[in-house]
Amino acid sequence: MRESTVHALVVARTLLEQAAPLCSSEDRYLASSGLVVLQDSLETVLYALLLEKGVDDDKNLDRKSFDELIGELRASGVAVPRSGTLKALNKQRVLVKHHAQLAEPAMVRSYYDAADDAIGSMTNDVLGQSLRDLFIADL
Repeated sequence: MRESTVHALVVARTLLEQAAPLCSSEDRYLASSGLVVLQDSLETVLYALLLEKGVDDDKNLDRKSFDELIGELRASGVAVPRSGTLKALNKQRVLVKHHAQLAEPAMVRSYYDAADDAIGSMTNDVLGQSLRDLFIADL
C-alpha cells in the first residue's frame, strides 16, 4: 500500500470515528455537524483509493468534484455502492455547510449507514481490508 494512501486513510478513519457519535445524535445541530465530518471522511476515502489505484499519475484529482471522484473510482473498476445516496449526502452537506440549513437526525443516520457500508465495500475491494482494520502499524 502506498504511504500516501495509508496517511489519507488514517485521517479518514479518524474523521469517521469522530462523526459516528455526532451522526447518531437526536440533536439537529450535532447531527448536522456530524454530516459535515462524515462527508469529509468519505471524500478522503475516495481520494485515498484513487491514489492507491494510481489514478493520480494520469489525472489531477485535486480539481475533481465529489461526483467526479466517484466517477473516477468507477472508471478504475471499483464498485461504489449506494452512490446515489452518497451524492445526496454530499448535497445535504453543501446545504448545511454553505447555507446554514440543518439536517434531520434520522436522515443523517441513514447517510452514515450508507457511507459506512460504501467505505467498507470500497476499501475491501481496493485494499483487501476494511477501513476499521487499518492500523498505524501499516505505516
